Amino acid sequence: MPVAIMNDAKSAALAEAAWGALKDCRDGVVLVLGTGVGGALVKDGEVHMGAHFAAGEFSFVILGEEMDQMANMWAGISGSDRFLEMASRAKRIEPGTINSEDVFRWVNEGDEVMLAVLDQFTRPIAG
Repeated sequence: MPVAIMNDAKSAALAEAAWGALKDCRDGVVLVLGTGVGGALVKDGEVHMGAHFAAGEFSFVILGEEMDQMANMWAGISGSDRFLEMASRAKRIEPGTINSEDVFRWVNEGDEVMLAVLDQFTRPIAG
């Protein structure tokens, strides 16, 4: 059986282009917020890997004027662990007892507290 290995953003883009929100799109972008900022480009309906398999990756986006400090990069101040920490604190739940599925279920249900956490978490990258 053929096997392919790729990162989360490329995998998400492949799925979205084949069966999801990008199925009927010729060109698109997938952005994955996790430990870093993953990304993938869809060109002509296919995931574009690029010469070094890194097309669309945003992992070390600079968030401030201090261009050489990890503290001002998304991976240095955020990531999925930070997101869950923020969510636990906002819901007054013991850290480590919720997961991303819980948080996104609350977001999809319109939970005002979680919507505010998601906004706070994503605002620095949205600029």
